[in-house]
Amino acid sequence: TALEQWRATMPLPESINDTVPKLFTGEWHLSMRMYALPALISGEMGIFNEGTPKLEPAEQRAVIESYTSQMSRYIRQSPTTPAADLIDGSQAVIHYDPALSAAGNQFLEIFGFGSRAWLKGLGTQNSVSAQHAALLAIALGQEPPPEPITGKPFLWDPTTMTLTPPAALEPLGFALKPLNLPAAR
Repeated sequence: TALEQWRATMPLPESINDTVPKLFTGEWHLSMRMYALPALISGEMGIFNEGTPKLEPAEQRAVIESYTSQMSRYIRQSPTTPAADLIDGSQAVIHYDPALSAAGNQFLEIFGFGSRAWLKGLGTQNSVSAQHAALLAIALGQEPPPEPITGKPFLWDPTTMTLTPPAALEPLGFALKPLNLPAAR
């Protein structure tokens, strides 16, 4: 049927646990190329904007080592961390480092600035894709996939033909809208 062909063209995205290491390895490479390495070459980390504190070369290296160490640990742990814990916006990828000065930690914060947005976007994309796949599965009389962040099932109301995301997504800051399956003609 046309629906089966349509579903075959819309595979589910790879799991969050498989995507996060790739995403944050790329983020590390980008941060190193755009910010950290130019700062080491120029001798100052004031490349972000005017008024950013200058760091001594030893602290510049310490900031880069702390950032690299924290990213590496996050990347290594992400395949076995529950998806909800990876996506939870309250969990920072980069944390305050007591071995650095306040200025050094300011740079760590800059390096880790986009991580929450990346994770939120990844979670939203995976959940929306799974919700559409679940609706197609229901239309085909097949078993729908669970919501990928929480692992909970989508809620199907056959009376209203509405598929609703699990309530467990709301505390994580996701507000997916219910989807309606149009009546067959």
